[in-house]
Amino acid sequence: MSEIADALNNCEYLDLMEISHPGDLHLRLIVGEAKVQKATTLSNASRHTVIATDKSCRIFRVEWKFYVGYSIRNESWASKQSDAVYTGKHFVRYSVSNYLDFIKKSTIDLSEVTGEYYHWGFFCLNHIVDVVAGNPPEITPIQ
Repeated sequence: MSEIADALNNCEYLDLMEISHPGDLHLRLIVGEAKVQKATTLSNASRHTVIATDKSCRIFRVEWKFYVGYSIRNESWASKQSDAVYTGKHFVRYSVSNYLDFIKKSTIDLSEVTGEYYHWGFFCLNHIVDVVAGNPPEITPIQ
């Protein structure tokens, strides 16, 4: 992966801050670095940790000018795929995944025109984002 992808993967946590469609088939995510802000011990001796984005955290714009499909899941309800193969930590590229199989089975195969499809994923604090596209996203630090 690229240097900017390494920057995303080196964050302690990621937070999906915004999603938009600035044009037809154009997908934009705003993803922020998040850090442990405060850890406290409650009266029942359990630990409570606040994880959030603050002014010291980096923010990234992630854009696909064209995508085949995308999905956003509640992180609390997402299950780990035992047969998935990917590289990365928070920003990943899958070579094998159920979502990639689903997209290939449920869309018209235009790979002769568009080339191979790739599955990109973001593991964020409260969301799991899956995107299938022919090209990697353009990632720009905005803070």
